[in-house]
Amino acid sequence: MRFNKIRDQPAEITPAKARLIARLKADGSTFSYGTNYWLKFDSKNQQILDEFSRDIEEVYGLKTKEEFKRSGKNPSRILKHVYVRSKLAFDDMQKYGPFYSENWRVPVRIKESSREIKIEFLRIFAEDEGSILIGDREVRIYSINEVGLGQLAELLKEFGIETKMKIGYGLKRNVFGLIIRGKENLTKFRDTIGFESETKKKKLNDLISLFKH
Repeated sequence: MRFNKIRDQPAEITPAKARLIARLKADGSTFSYGTNYWLKFDSKNQQILDEFSRDIEEVYGLKTKEEFKRSGKNPSRILKHVYVRSKLAFDDMQKYGPFYSENWRVPVRIKESSREIKIEFLRIFAEDEGSILIGDREVRIYSINEVGLGQLAELLKEFGIETKMKIGYGLKRNVFGLIIRGKENLTKFRDTIGFESETKKKKLNDLISLFKH
């Protein structure tokens, strides 16, 4: 088997690597089949796909490829996937696992990192798995993984953002929601963590503006 070399990895997690770890635990995936090993991410937002590709190149020195596939959640929708096939990158990323929906965790290395790295991880995870509910006046971060969401809640609390957990979302009602409510908490989240896409940034601002001064 021929291995494409990757960049030497620094001792400290970089912002780009924090983003990759969060993305691969949220909407992305790491998997192997036979002698092939993938890091893969899909999104309908080209800007976010481009950032994933830039982060792969910055962290590992590899170029991504792309393909189109039907969404597993909505087969009528076609999503663009960007991916890199590399055993060395795959093996390095497994140091921050697990990555499956039912058992992902916030890596110890993230928990022990700087404020900047924690913010990058939270922001990207919230972007990929979060929704702004104007009618309910709250932000929710979704997962079937209660333990993983609980670890996100602990990180958010470090920034003074209080949350609560609720189950009962999704078609099977087995999805947990990590909920951020109230003007103070939502404002802290916006000003400290925030979202990446302009659409979600605007929607969060619209939600906060509904609260009376």
